[in-house]
Amino acid sequence: MGYTMITLINAVASQEEELARWYDNEHFGDILESPGFVSANRYRLATKQPSGAAPTWQYLTIYTLDTDDLDAALKEMECRIESGVIVFDSSLDAESMFFGLFEPASHDQHDGA
Repeated sequence: MGYTMITLINAVASQEEELARWYDNEHFGDILESPGFVSANRYRLATKQPSGAAPTWQYLTIYTLDTDDLDAALKEMECRIESGVIVFDSSLDAESMFFGLFEPASHDQHDGA
């Protein structure tokens, strides 16, 4: 079954470039070695936002998991974090991080074009 895990994060002040390097060159590889994780993409908050939007986070990461045993996949990821196989860089503002796991609630919708 497919799941989506997201993180909403900020970089420590003036460490945006280091955060990007860590994500692209280290973290994505480490996380994608965890069973069940099949893709990872990082996004930066766009300069232009809808009226009234006041986002708290500057970055969004979307991880795709494909597993029939979500508990085992999450436990393995947690073990890799606890053992130091997956480490978090000091450029990540861990106190501001939001983390969530989602499962499908509808099918893909398209405009038909």
